[in-house]
Amino acid sequence: MRHINELVQKESTFLVLLTTVLLTLPLPYAFGTAALVLWLAVSLYSLRFHKMEWNNQWWIPILFYAVIVLSLMWSVNFKQSLRGLERQLGFVLLPIAFIAMPKLKKASLLKVFYASSLGMAGYGLVFIIMALFRFLSGNSSEVFFYHELVSPFSLNAIYVSVWVSFALVFLVFKTQRNKKNILAIFVLGLFLLMLASKIIIAITVFILLLGAIRYFSRKKLIASGIIGLLAVLLLWFTNNPIKNRFSVEINDSNISEVLNCEKFGPVYYWTGTTLRIFQARIFWEMLQEDSIFWKGYGINASQDKIEAKHKEHDLYKGFYNYNFHNQYLQAFAEVGIISFVFTVLLLLVPFTGYIKTKELLFLAFFIIMASVFLTESYLWRQRGIFHFFTLFGLLVLLKEQLVRETEN
Repeated sequence: MRHINELVQKESTFLVLLTTVLLTLPLPYAFGTAALVLWLAVSLYSLRFHKMEWNNQWWIPILFYAVIVLSLMWSVNFKQSLRGLERQLGFVLLPIAFIAMPKLKKASLLKVFYASSLGMAGYGLVFIIMALFRFLSGNSSEVFFYHELVSPFSLNAIYVSVWVSFALVFLVFKTQRNKKNILAIFVLGLFLLMLASKIIIAITVFILLLGAIRYFSRKKLIASGIIGLLAVLLLWFTNNPIKNRFSVEINDSNISEVLNCEKFGPVYYWTGTTLRIFQARIFWEMLQEDSIFWKGYGINASQDKIEAKHKEHDLYKGFYNYNFHNQYLQAFAEVGIISFVFTVLLLLVPFTGYIKTKELLFLAFFIIMASVFLTESYLWRQRGIFHFFTLFGLLVLLKEQLVRETEN
């Protein structure tokens, strides 16, 4: 028992637990759940030896979950809403784990970011090697790109791109230049391109540009600019899936038609952009027809309504199980305007953190998450919840440390 007591008082214990939560994201759900339960249990046990540290910013996810629970009272599908409550438990459990654990020093917080970033590079290398073996076994070159690249683990390429993007930004601007870090940066950059998520690639380039202007010397900035330009030219003047995906979105997205056509038919050609715009259109129709502004349909209770709209507009049947693919609309449709407000408040935490500290990590997290919320219902999925609130909590703690340094 003495050894256990000593273990739960060590900062390194929580460094390992936090890193484990982030590194189990690509694995089957049971691994992430087990990592969270272990971290939560150790954090609660550690309260025997220290006082609980409360930060008012934790009210946001906790009250968000309280509103989600209240939506059971008016849910149009009570059974589905009960399942939704279980899925969203991370809104409360992750904050409790952070609140209960001992205070971590700035160096430990940065070690969590560093270890998880290197781990994500390791995953990238594994996926690239697996794709190579699959290609050599007779599969097409599609195994190197987008969802197919991470299909051995049944992952969504956009979610993985989000994890990779933040890891890449951290390694580029917050680590020393040694062989290990340079290799990890190269692997993450290549992996991000192969994942071929248009919006994540675009915003990552934007963040890297902002960081380079701020942190790099004139000489390093020019060298980085030349390398970046060569990479863009290579992608532009060669036939590759990344260029093709951008080209399809630009040339084949008929936004006006998607907003006005009543019947599309099962063979209508959809791009990622037009499908998401259509989802926004049917959200507006629901808002007008069902008066969901204040309360929504109830947590996890909008899918039948979405399917009904897809049938009404004669969409391909394979889309019937798609959610809104937009965190803002998903929250609004299911839990009303207050849920939308809470979603925005969650994003304002890292943004205000950047305003107060001028630390790039806060701005990077804000831009990445605000962008992916436009294309995915990120906080309505376990991996999204675990990733968002773990980084959210780490940044809340980092902000406290940086503000304290400034005051001293």
